[in-house]
Amino acid sequence: MTRTERHWLLAVVAAGTLLRLIGIGWDGWLGLHPDEWNLVQAALRLDWPNRLLPDFFAYNGLAVTLPRLLGAAIALGPPEAHHVYLAARLISALAGGAAIFVAARVALQLAGSRAALLTAGLIAVSEPLIRWSHFGTTESALTLAVLLLWLLAIHAVRAPSRLRDVILPALVTGLALGLKTSAAAFLVLPVSALLLNRARPLRLALPDAVLLVLLAVALMLATSPGMLLDWTTFRAVMAYEGGIVAGTVPVFYTRQFDGSTPLLFELRQLWGIMDGAPLLLAPVGMVLALRSKRWKAALPALGFVLLYGIIVTGWEARFVRYLAPVIPILLVFAGLAADRLLRLPSVTGRVALIIALGVPVASGLSTALGFLAQDPRIAAGRWVTDHAQPGDMVMFEPAEPGVVAFANVESAVLPLEAGLSGDAPPLAEAVAEADILPILSRRHWSVLPRYPGTPLACAYYTGLTDGSFGFRPVATFRREAPLAGLFFPGLAAEETRVVFDRPHVVIFARTEAVPAETIARLLDTEQTCDIGQLAGSFAAR
Repeated sequence: MTRTERHWLLAVVAAGTLLRLIGIGWDGWLGLHPDEWNLVQAALRLDWPNRLLPDFFAYNGLAVTLPRLLGAAIALGPPEAHHVYLAARLISALAGGAAIFVAARVALQLAGSRAALLTAGLIAVSEPLIRWSHFGTTESALTLAVLLLWLLAIHAVRAPSRLRDVILPALVTGLALGLKTSAAAFLVLPVSALLLNRARPLRLALPDAVLLVLLAVALMLATSPGMLLDWTTFRAVMAYEGGIVAGTVPVFYTRQFDGSTPLLFELRQLWGIMDGAPLLLAPVGMVLALRSKRWKAALPALGFVLLYGIIVTGWEARFVRYLAPVIPILLVFAGLAADRLLRLPSVTGRVALIIALGVPVASGLSTALGFLAQDPRIAAGRWVTDHAQPGDMVMFEPAEPGVVAFANVESAVLPLEAGLSGDAPPLAEAVAEADILPILSRRHWSVLPRYPGTPLACAYYTGLTDGSFGFRPVATFRREAPLAGLFFPGLAAEETRVVFDRPHVVIFARTEAVPAETIARLLDTEQTCDIGQLAGSFAAR
């Protein structure tokens, strides 16, 4: 890289990091992301030396202790929740910024300086990578780990070095495992690199691979001692989480995947979050990399994408965050393809490619700037506080973290599950008692009407939106962002792309007293409804 190119790279890294830092307090530190809330609550339970284990194993120990330590440093003492939220999000944002630089280094090794700059740009403006960097969860750190392991693998296939090929990959993989057990799949990258190096005989490569795995596991246990100290609980949690992933443990937030087609669902999500062009460019970049003299440097990443893809598409739970580790690899290959295509003599082709790549740029900028806007649940909570009359009852749908944004109001939770499953009278009584009914996200209305276990869902949401229950919409709130109308995920998008940080909130208020008996009669009629039309009923408010 020339000096000018290095300066451009540093500028892209700085700009991409800034996009990950702006709006970092997007929810007013209320913990509106449920996974993040769980991690922070676990971190707050730690009290060294009195309490060393958080009694929380959905994530591994490093995901809890690292934000806790940084939160204590920020607070200059025992941290409160907002200190830990800030710490966790800073870790995500800085890991996301570092990933830009590492991805550029990978592309530099594969195809040169211009490919490195193009890759850095794609990573910097990637919509999902920007979003995940605003959450105090593990996605950003895991994407950084994947890229670091690929960079180390590239060097490993060229010249053997036990420090670089075994010790450093073991360190990176062990830290990744300290965040999430699913990072075990990352071992494909360093192990395959050891086996691909012809300068290292197989009789040496295999022991080195075993040593690498053992060191990584040892570091995972060192950062997550609860695995051993409370093995029974850890095993039970892993069995429960594994059951959710496999579809054998039914939970409400996996109902959205009922009837989804493996691989097709994941590809559709990738198309949406990568904004089209990079996903189309990625396979082109893969072919180009395999046809180049540096084809061995691409093989570890391709092997990982293939193995991880087989694993993820075999799961019944298809959360889009499960795709996080493969996205930076796809973007690196997209950068390689863009570099080659921009060298073609066709001016029309180059212009078309630039326009196509402008879409993910605009999408990423829109997402980043959207985090500066007020969260719609906070805005809705203020509206209800200002407009609710003394004695008004506010009824919420269940499992909505946004309820915390509604203070100083009398509230209760609707018995939605039982009511829509067939026991209409209790739900009818709750609806009749309500004065204000906020719909805080699409989590229920976009899923339950097509779920076989809730046959009354269509009748409920139809009665709510058409006024039969005596309610009408009085306020609606969205996260404002430039070009949000163009890039807001549709109903085909996995729901966590919307409900965590940018839900569409609609507040219904009672305008007419309708007896519970009438509501129960309206509910107790199985009917079908079109989710798209129902979405239109909410979106039009």
